[in-house]
Amino acid sequence: MKTKPFAYLISSSGSTTDLNRTSPFSLKELQDLVGGYIEMVPLDDGLLVVDEDGKLREKPINVGASRLLRAGYSDWVAGDAVWCSKDLVE
Repeated sequence: MKTKPFAYLISSSGSTTDLNRTSPFSLKELQDLVGGYIEMVPLDDGLLVVDEDGKLREKPINVGASRLLRAGYSDWVAGDAVWCSKDLVE
């Protein structure tokens, strides 16, 4: 059974916005949303797209996105992030 696509922007300020997507994101769209080059972190229920240089650029810790990381994954997210279903990323 295929699940319905989902996409949320998780801001480092604490807000979450439903992006209402049904078609895949372009690379540029994802870069614009996270504010830099992207890194994709696979999750059990989708992908977490983050700024790969967020920590180097000293962006604020994103508590909400960091909580989505798998149990035992000791890393954290800096800056805004996109949490989405895998079929929305080409």
